Amino acid sequence: SGGGGGVDVGVEETLEPGGGALYRGSRMRAMDADDVRARGDAFREETDRGVLVVAAEMGDSHALFVFVSDALIHDGVRAGDLVRELARMTGAGGGGRPHMAQGGVGDPARLDDALKAGPAQVGALVAKGAK
Repeated sequence: SGGGGGVDVGVEETLEPGGGALYRGSRMRAMDADDVRARGDAFREETDRGVLVVAAEMGDSHALFVFVSDALIHDGVRAGDLVRELARMTGAGGGGRPHMAQGGVGDPARLDDALKAGPAQVGALVAKGAK
């Protein structure tokens, strides 16, 4: 792969409200957005029920990426909805498609809080989708 895409997994848990879905929140140094998308595509291929949230550092800018497996999209979890909520926690916005979305980062110091908030946000989306 491209240069130095070091990944540091910050949060990983199995979500009971998500029917045992895997949530992984991680930080990553990336060359560019394509570098992050390649990682997200690999996650979607190897994970039946999962959400990957990546806080990416690309040079001197930061961005949030969310990837959602097809089974969870079916359950009501949309990457665009999730990235919007998490990016808002850092003071930015975002959006995208159900399986992949990207958001800005207002305050990089709040990224860890956003990564840790992911499981609760996914659980809330599953609960909403289940109605």
